[in-house]
Amino acid sequence: MKILHVMALSAFAVLGLGASAQVYADERPLNGVSISPTSAELRLDAGEKYTGSLKVWNPGTEGITVQMSVSPYSVTDETYNSDFETETSRTAISKWISIPDDRFQLDGGESKEVTYVVWVPKDAPGGGQYASIFASMLPYDAIDIQDGTGAQVVSRISYKVYAQVSGDTILSGKISKISIPTFYFNPPIASNDIVENNGNVDFKAKHTITVKSFFGDKVVYTNANELENIILPEKARKTELKWEGAPALGIFKVTHEVTATIGDNIDTETLTKTVIIIPLFLVVIILIVLALIVLKIVLVVKKRTAR
Repeated sequence: MKILHVMALSAFAVLGLGASAQVYADERPLNGVSISPTSAELRLDAGEKYTGSLKVWNPGTEGITVQMSVSPYSVTDETYNSDFETETSRTAISKWISIPDDRFQLDGGESKEVTYVVWVPKDAPGGGQYASIFASMLPYDAIDIQDGTGAQVVSRISYKVYAQVSGDTILSGKISKISIPTFYFNPPIASNDIVENNGNVDFKAKHTITVKSFFGDKVVYTNANELENIILPEKARKTELKWEGAPALGIFKVTHEVTATIGDNIDTETLTKTVIIIPLFLVVIILIVLALIVLKIVLVVKKRTAR
């Protein structure tokens, strides 16, 4: 069956960081491993054999050994911290995936098309299945190690597989909460939402924040490229949006919008609030001034009463 959609983003894992980074041609790291795309969304049938591929390359200047591996993929909480170890009924696909050429060397600037095969069991249940294919960077000569001690992984990067097996599938979910605080003692302005998935297949939700000036209704910030998240089955996902460039003092109207596409149903929720950014020291000064005014009024009243 065909891939419905592939996120054609690439990421760079740089030596010593193990994180994404943008690398220019004249700033290539000594070592690294990169993949493209970074995920795939599959529609599969029970009993099917599916063959896919991803590109792995070395953006650095020195040779590396790449070890490919497959792990379960799930999340541990609403903030979607990844779990690549726990096996569940939704991660069985990690056992169905094989990589024929799972260890190879790449010279600096060299790339390789890596093929993976998904063997779907005939009795596979319908619903979502999730796994992660890792490309791990090892020392260049790790492929020749014979002492049985293994090789230390320098960095690794993940290609996520979001699969849906045909059959008894349930699409169900809702936007359960949108929250925008009224007061901020310092920037950024931040809002968040929670989207719940009560079904057995994933769906997507888009999240947008728009900030307008309190006087004049002028848009001063919006996340122009809407953030789109995948909501996994039987999970709730919390998404936070921020205006990092917010000033230290001001009054604004903030709108947070969420649109969840659940099969043929589109659920949209919007919340707009007036928010105030005011430094804590200024709040303290205002409270002191108010306290002095109240004290002055009390003293004046007592003085008049005494007369």
